[in-house]
Amino acid sequence: MTLAAPELTETMSNDSQDYPLFAEKYELVRRLAVGGMGEIYLACQMGLSGVEKLVVIKRILSSYARNEAFVGMFLDEARVFSDLRHPNIVAFQEVGEAEGTYYIAMEYIDGRNVGELLAKSIKRGKLMPLDCILQIVHDCAAGLHYAHSKCDPSGKPLNIVHRDVTLRNIMVSVDGITKLLDFGLAKAACQTQLTIPGKLKGTPSYMSPEQLEGHEVSPRSDVFSLGTLLFEMTTRRRLFKRASPVESMSAVLECNVPAPSSVMPDYRKDLESVVLRALERDPAKRYQSAEEMRQALQAVMETLDPRPSTQGLSRFVQSFIADVTVDRMQLFEFMPAVTDGDMTDVDHDLSGWRANAESPMSPDGKSNIPLIEDSFVGRTQLLQSLTKAFDDGQRFVTLVGSGGAGKSRTAIEFAYKQTEKFQSDGGCWFCDLESARSVSELCSAVGHLFGIEIAVDSDPVQTLGRVLENRGPSLIILDTFERLAEVAQQAITQWLEMAPQLSLLITSRQPLELDGEHLIECIPLDLFEEGNSLPEAVTLFVDRAKQVVPNFQTTTQDLEKVSRITRRLDGNPLAIELAAAQMSELTLDKLLRQLNRRFEVLTRKDEGNTSPRRQQTLLAAMDWSWDLLKPHEQAALAQCSVFRAGFDPEAAEAVIDLAEYEPVPWTVEVLKSLRKKSLLTMREPDDFPGEIRYRLYQTIRDFAREKLRTGGTRKQARARHADHYLEIGNRLRRTVGEEKESAWKRLDLELGNLLAVHQRALGRKFLTQTHLIQSIEAALAMHPVLSRRGPLERYLLLLDSSIDGLSQGQVELGLEIEIRMARGQTRRTRGMLSAAKEDINRALELAAVAQDTAAEGRARTELGAIHMDAGQLKQSEDELRAALKIHYATGDLEWQARTLNSLGNIRFICGVLDKARACFENALPLYKAVGETCLAGVCRTNLAMLLQGEGKLEEARTALLEALEIQARNGARLYEAYCLACLGILSHESGSLDKSHRYYDEALAVFAQVGNRRWEGVVHGYLSLLLHEKNDLDAAASSARRCEAILSEVGDLRCKCFFQACLGAIEAARGNVEASARALNSARSQADKLRETLVSMTVEACGAFLDLARDDRANAAKRLSQAQELLNSKQPGQTKAIQSADMSDILRITVRMIKRSLADSTAAN
Repeated sequence: MTLAAPELTETMSNDSQDYPLFAEKYELVRRLAVGGMGEIYLACQMGLSGVEKLVVIKRILSSYARNEAFVGMFLDEARVFSDLRHPNIVAFQEVGEAEGTYYIAMEYIDGRNVGELLAKSIKRGKLMPLDCILQIVHDCAAGLHYAHSKCDPSGKPLNIVHRDVTLRNIMVSVDGITKLLDFGLAKAACQTQLTIPGKLKGTPSYMSPEQLEGHEVSPRSDVFSLGTLLFEMTTRRRLFKRASPVESMSAVLECNVPAPSSVMPDYRKDLESVVLRALERDPAKRYQSAEEMRQALQAVMETLDPRPSTQGLSRFVQSFIADVTVDRMQLFEFMPAVTDGDMTDVDHDLSGWRANAESPMSPDGKSNIPLIEDSFVGRTQLLQSLTKAFDDGQRFVTLVGSGGAGKSRTAIEFAYKQTEKFQSDGGCWFCDLESARSVSELCSAVGHLFGIEIAVDSDPVQTLGRVLENRGPSLIILDTFERLAEVAQQAITQWLEMAPQLSLLITSRQPLELDGEHLIECIPLDLFEEGNSLPEAVTLFVDRAKQVVPNFQTTTQDLEKVSRITRRLDGNPLAIELAAAQMSELTLDKLLRQLNRRFEVLTRKDEGNTSPRRQQTLLAAMDWSWDLLKPHEQAALAQCSVFRAGFDPEAAEAVIDLAEYEPVPWTVEVLKSLRKKSLLTMREPDDFPGEIRYRLYQTIRDFAREKLRTGGTRKQARARHADHYLEIGNRLRRTVGEEKESAWKRLDLELGNLLAVHQRALGRKFLTQTHLIQSIEAALAMHPVLSRRGPLERYLLLLDSSIDGLSQGQVELGLEIEIRMARGQTRRTRGMLSAAKEDINRALELAAVAQDTAAEGRARTELGAIHMDAGQLKQSEDELRAALKIHYATGDLEWQARTLNSLGNIRFICGVLDKARACFENALPLYKAVGETCLAGVCRTNLAMLLQGEGKLEEARTALLEALEIQARNGARLYEAYCLACLGILSHESGSLDKSHRYYDEALAVFAQVGNRRWEGVVHGYLSLLLHEKNDLDAAASSARRCEAILSEVGDLRCKCFFQACLGAIEAARGNVEASARALNSARSQADKLRETLVSMTVEACGAFLDLARDDRANAAKRLSQAQELLNSKQPGQTKAIQSADMSDILRITVRMIKRSLADSTAAN
């Protein structure tokens, strides 16, 4: 019953769409779900005068509309549901009959179900916030208690029990309201249809033991289900869910509930006692009502900071609906974690479950598909592709993939599913061709399937063709065909011609390249979860680990480690199975550490292993592919291992040296050959359509790297690699004009290779001058990308290591100036102002020694920016003015623009708006001339904030959205977050508080990811102001304290003063008079040092809230009057300077809040 707001808007705004009308008043907009007996629609209810509202329609499928038993159950649901009126239960609208079927109309909830919220939270790499979890469960308990206590009109209890309290049956709206859904399985005294004895109703892993045992259920059964949800949401671990419904039921009946603290050591003890009591097996020992459980949760909630609230829950839900996915942080690994798995539906037919020990061999000998005792994991899409290919009439399908990719296992699983289809005809057959090297050996192996002895003097291909023709519809899997790819093509063609009902599925590491061949690539296992399921690769590892360690258990942290392991192994099934096999000897932590010696770990041989050679070790699988290559292909593959994160044909030509082979092969053709053999992948870059990027899978790259090392040519290959990418890096980072943004996107594409150059240069026992220069040039080449999108913390480590190398050698002064400047800029953006100042001052000293006037000007511009961030406006303006003179003299257009932009900010802060605008407008054409699109976007953002200060809010919004689009298009995450923050401030001032909240949350997420501490602190401050206005005071105080800590850390005393005053106002509103007075006095002391009228007046205005807390309305009114007078004042040559200055919005918003608080106080008295 969920539909994201953006999707809804898109659907409803299509004026040309004609929606089918149902029951003469509902337009069916979209089918949301369909089951075996019913379906659910999003509908638009047509009202009087064109008034419309969204509802959800649940109706019986027409094929069941005359089934009296089912209709009775459906009407029972309506009977139970119709009289439930509670804020935490989805609202019933009507039940009716139309078009030959019955339906229920109910409230539409614009939000998400809890399963989705939990899964998406985990995908972000986080626990779902505890305050949100407790608010959800608390509200569910309230709704359940209402239903449990409901009576009929005569006062007789209805004895309603929900019986299906699961993650998917709880929704949270964008307003933070929790709603219980689906009373379709509820038991109540008003029902006309009796529950069939022995027929289970509900989801096994959420049932109570007494429900499974068929005993009479009471409200305490729902309490148990709610306890299960609480356990799972707070630990991210499934409590009773197992591989099958039967196993899940057994787990519930055993009811061995671990203490949550055994899963999460820092689990709160008070909450743990609530969970464990709710999950007592004996109903008499549980909470005796949902209300009793709600009260216990309330006691825990009152001790939390932030305090759980619907406002906090609303923010959490909205952050997903307006989700900004940070997917370009390529230097950080994304760690997926356990999510809510697939929910088991009710009324399972358990007879359909296939036991692992069951052999698919047919009694009449029409199949020989081998028995695989290991469970088959994942590959849903791949199996669907195979099925579709054959269903569409393909008769010759080749499943291609690298060694260990799972081609054979997938083919066998596909054959399992096809056995019944071919059972009455020629059957399904599996032919292992690992040892075959010739056509005769191929024919011998296929003939053996059918007990055919081929005469020595006959044509084996013809003989088998006739046999296959006579068998009728058949499926034959020819496994491991790569050794025969060049010698047995004619046999395949002939068999397909002679036997028109024959279907062939071939597994190979390279295509056969025959007419009629349909290729399907066996790609690695999925590494990231979809929906509510664990990633395929993680599931496989856990499954195989349990085979060697039967009691292998995984916590949330363990699953994150498993995820990292599987990603390092590229999702290669064989590599994952071999890694999991080591769990009998290694812990996950040790396995992770030893993956640096990947092949030593994964290629340990079991002396008793008699499996085929290629399945014994990953090394054997790689060697198999290596042996198939020609010498020049082997050399090329080995040299490909020097690349990191892909390479293009130009790089291949520059780095791969095949000159020793005669005739000298063309490198691009060799790469095509390796691609066909599934040793290279190939893709088209998003930003450069039509171009080609090659890449090695990590496991193959490690294997090839070892071959390169033992071949003795690694040093030369790495030298060619460094020369090529440093030439590219130095050229691209200095690009100016229209090609600049394109050049920087190419740098982004080559980030991995530049990082490899940097690491190899510094990873030596003795650092030579050449390698020191390489490390510095590589770090500088990464600067345009990492300085704009981060992660800045990681980039600082690279800069630190290069600069540390200067203690062992010297480079030319110009290069040292550049690296010092780069680190100073990065440190300033991180908020490390003192350290940044040290770097820039050192660059100034070096510029003086080198007599490099241009470098001196750039350093002075950076010093001016550092002073500005520290609130030292006079020093900042002096440096910037001096810098601007130098830039004019040297003709440095880019740094003229940078300096003008900073001067504009100084004047904006001071309220000199006409001069601020002139600076910004003069900077824009300069940025355009040098191709600095992103910095021009920052300048446009500053101009938009000027418009906001002047009250031109719509013009400002338009300008900000344009700037946001520029930054998003160019991947400049840092500047994109700045735009989001400014949009939040604009929406905040205009009164759109919910929209503002979403912008603030999005900006905070990006600033935290990129690593801009100063702006992270500033946005926390604005968020505290917004939460105060929304009366979410605990959350406001928490955000304000976070702001204060960050701004103290980075040394931005001006912004800290503003928001410390806001904290004083918040504490006053909370009733903490002493804390309020301390915060306001501290802010007042700092304002005296800053000597800024706007800052001082903002502090005094915030004091009005302390006056109100002390019941001094007269003084509060006086402060309000003074603030309004200042905001409305005019100064010579300026238009409402204070009203429009930077951060004057804080005072304007504060004035609005004081007015409201005074009005409320007056009304209350």
